[in-house]
Amino acid sequence: MNRTCSSCHAPIIWALNERTGKRAPLDITLSQTGNIRLLDDGRYQVLVGEARAEALRANPSGLYTNHFVTCPHADSHHKKASR
Repeated sequence: MNRTCSSCHAPIIWALNERTGKRAPLDITLSQTGNIRLLDDGRYQVLVGEARAEALRANPSGLYTNHFVTCPHADSHHKKASR
């Protein structure tokens, strides 16, 4: 499902975390610094270490980045912690 960020209006992809089932916005463009592999069924995997390196070798175009990392207004989207 492609959309745009409600605050910065950048194009994003919504995907489900394969482990938690939670939705997250991903930048639509591939990135060499990304750590997310988008799966064919609309879910994603967060990759670290050797798994990330292996994925980059398999797809030298890059991986995806969570939009909260690049959005200039990311703080406005985070839920406030209860005190």
